[in-house]
Amino acid sequence: MKGSIALTTVLLIGVMITAGSIVLVLTTVDLSRSTKQVESGQRVKEESRTCLEEAMYKLTRVPTYLGEVSYTNTDFYCTATVAEVPGQPNQRAIAVNGVFGEYISGQTYTVDLSTEPYQLLP
Repeated sequence: MKGSIALTTVLLIGVMITAGSIVLVLTTVDLSRSTKQVESGQRVKEESRTCLEEAMYKLTRVPTYLGEVSYTNTDFYCTATVAEVPGQPNQRAIAVNGVFGEYISGQTYTVDLSTEPYQLLP
């Protein structure tokens, strides 16, 4: 009788430890994926800034510039398209799109050309 109680206790403890281990492994894998997504999302936003800066540089050289600039790296690609803002002759819209692996970022900025240096408007 005592042996069967001890065996049952050992089996239950073993099952609980195994279940806890599985939950811990799955949580760790999920956390790792989440961390990678956050890091990759942040990287595509930071790298996209390269195209924004290149478009701003083009505007400082030629304030009437309209067009597209791009940047390509081994695992990253971005474009920035400079366009007029209707009804605002002293402003330009810059649409920046970046791709890093499966992560995509897109944002539009407005630049005030009437200030020196040019300002990004909120």
